[in-house]
Amino acid sequence: MKRFLKIFGLIILTLVVIIAGGITYLVATVDLDQVKQKISQQVKKETGRDLQIKGDLDLSFFPWLGVKIGETHLGNAAGFSGDFAAFSRAEVRLKLIPLFSRQVEMSTLIFDGFNLNLTRRKDGINNWADLTARSQPATGTRAPQAGHPETKALALFLEGAEIRNANVRFEDQQARTSYALNDLNLTVGQVGLRRDVPFELSFKLKFSEPQLSGDYQLKGITNLDPEAGLVKIRDLKFDSSHQAGGLPFTSATLSFTTNLVFDQNRQQLEVKPFSLRATVKGPELPNQAMELTLETALSFDAKTMAASFKPLKISLPGANFQGDLAFAQIGAKQQIDFTLATDQVDLDRLVVPAPSAAPTASPAPAEPAAAATANSGLRKLVVNGDLKIGKLTRQTLLVSDIAMHLKMRDGVLDVSPLTARLYQGLASSSLSADLREAAPKLKVNLNLKGFKIGDYLKAALQKDIIEGTADVTADLQLTAADTDAIKRSLNGTAAFKINEGALKGINIPDLIRRARAALAGQPLPPASNQSTDFTELSGTVKIVDGIASNDDLLMKSPLLRIGGKGSVNLPQERVNYLVTAQLVNTLAGQGGAELKDLVGVPLPIRVKGSLSKPEWELDLKTVLESKARAQLKGVFDEALKDPQKALKDPKSLLEEPKKTIEGLKKLFK
Repeated sequence: MKRFLKIFGLIILTLVVIIAGGITYLVATVDLDQVKQKISQQVKKETGRDLQIKGDLDLSFFPWLGVKIGETHLGNAAGFSGDFAAFSRAEVRLKLIPLFSRQVEMSTLIFDGFNLNLTRRKDGINNWADLTARSQPATGTRAPQAGHPETKALALFLEGAEIRNANVRFEDQQARTSYALNDLNLTVGQVGLRRDVPFELSFKLKFSEPQLSGDYQLKGITNLDPEAGLVKIRDLKFDSSHQAGGLPFTSATLSFTTNLVFDQNRQQLEVKPFSLRATVKGPELPNQAMELTLETALSFDAKTMAASFKPLKISLPGANFQGDLAFAQIGAKQQIDFTLATDQVDLDRLVVPAPSAAPTASPAPAEPAAAATANSGLRKLVVNGDLKIGKLTRQTLLVSDIAMHLKMRDGVLDVSPLTARLYQGLASSSLSADLREAAPKLKVNLNLKGFKIGDYLKAALQKDIIEGTADVTADLQLTAADTDAIKRSLNGTAAFKINEGALKGINIPDLIRRARAALAGQPLPPASNQSTDFTELSGTVKIVDGIASNDDLLMKSPLLRIGGKGSVNLPQERVNYLVTAQLVNTLAGQGGAELKDLVGVPLPIRVKGSLSKPEWELDLKTVLESKARAQLKGVFDEALKDPQKALKDPKSLLEEPKKTIEGLKKLFK
């Protein structure tokens, strides 16, 4: 037995010596210049392109089957100048003996100084179409069959891989744009199945339109196990920075870290924990910068097309949301379920401020076909979620305790119930938005009780026009294309009642006193506090195509009773309203005893002009003329009833008309 093994060993040694000697002789005698020529000829035959190997070509055969190629250039397609592709150096070596056992053992793979130039001319012809046409498989090519040796996996081992200084440029002369990938570097550590393989990737991207450039780095440790069907990547880290021109931002950074596990057999992916941070800077952004952070754990099942983000934390300027979110593909529809809550939302830190430039013309409405296409995806979206906001602020506006339930089906969003506290009042409302068209159609139902309307208007509109505690109900419809469209399309009804308040900017008794003095040619009395107190102000409003009409205004105060009717044109922002005021008392605080002769007389006050600065006008002259005519008519009626009495004491009969006529004389002096 020992002799047999000794003989067998000698035979093997002899074979190795013969093979090694043969390979050594082959390496020593082969003409590498001829090899380069044959490679160039074969490339010319296969691609129609010229290949120039300007650098050295080195071959090795044992124990490593290796190729090292120096500077190489691949020519361009006909009609294009310069190189299509080039590289400075490429090197790869494989162990020869393991190949017989279907094992691939490679040393470090090196690819240095690769450059690829892609071009599309103005006539639409590109410099790669001829290569893709040649690479199409011939008709009738046999596909590998299951169980055939071609389908069996090879055992792979690689000492490492390096791609250095790779560059890809695409120039689109037809679109007048260019894109460039520069300084691509990839380093892969010792590669093998079921072992940790570190990798690092970095590159730069530059676009001419939009003007955007960025630096990118990606690194991590991967582990492949084909038998178990597992792909694992841990300590995955991505960082990027961007510079922009002609865009809403000037710079941005984005980074994330995570661990990833993909189970190919179960078709399941887990990404956890996932942490993302993004920062965007630009002069048009709130505080010239915005930062977003996201922390979650993602689970995805490719068989059921379902994903979950749980827990989910989103941090924005002025808001920190927490909750969870789930996504599922159900037939042709996508379903989203979520629960989100935040203590506060500061819109001043979140919303981009409106431009200060002069307003431009409204964009033309979208064509119906285009609108249907743009929103067709919403018809397939199903949403069911709850959102809570502890406090929402916008400048001085404050809304608190916001809670809403959102549902979307077939492109229609329903928000009901929607509750909130608004300036000491409680709002209970619902909203429906039809999102199937380009311009959403909204229906709003509002029930608001006990809120301080003056404080709200000062905060929301910066207008100090009224005070009081209000109850408001409204049922409105509108189309939310833009501000003008909202005003033009507003329809519905509303009712209001305001208790213990005051109208700001107008003192009706003072207006009467000053108008009377002006008509009589008397010095105007000093202006009083421009406010009219009331105990109750109520009315209903009907809105048709943005024109709000009211005919039942009622205001009560210790001094006045006021009614009114008229309209407000919201699209034109104009008001035309007639207020009828009637003095019921002459309290010194608002009018004085000098107005006692006007008690019970209807006093018309016309409100007209712009909504931002309306004009109040009292026609007291017409009032007094009407009063005199009415009194004289009363004298004639009394005289006709009892002529004898009129003849006996005509002076007393004419006393009241006389006072009025004397007052009118004073007015016309």
